[in-house]
Amino acid sequence: MNSEKTIYSVLAEIIENRLGISFENISENSRLIEDLGASSIDIVIMLSDAEDRLEITIPDDILLSMKTVGRAAAKISEISGLPSGVKTVLTESEDNSEDQ
Repeated sequence: MNSEKTIYSVLAEIIENRLGISFENISENSRLIEDLGASSIDIVIMLSDAEDRLEITIPDDILLSMKTVGRAAAKISEISGLPSGVKTVLTESEDNSEDQ
C-alpha cells in the first residue's frame, strides 16, 4: 500500500469501483447497506479487495461491526496498525447504539 493513502481512502476507492458511487459522495458516516446500497456479497467482495490492497487479513467475526465506511476503516486500522484516515471514531457505547 502507498504510505500516502489511508485505509479510508482505499475503502472509498474500492466502493467507488464496486458500487459506482463517486468518491465525493462517500463519507465516514455513509452506511454501507442503507446509504450506499451494498449487498452482503458486495461487502464481502470489497473487504476481500481491501485485504489484497492493504496486504492484511480481516477476521470474519468483525464484519458485522462494520456498518459505516468510517467504522470499517477504524476496525481495519485496529487490526492492521495502518492509519485509518478517520477523523472521529465511535466509542464502544456509541457503536452499540447503531444496532438499536
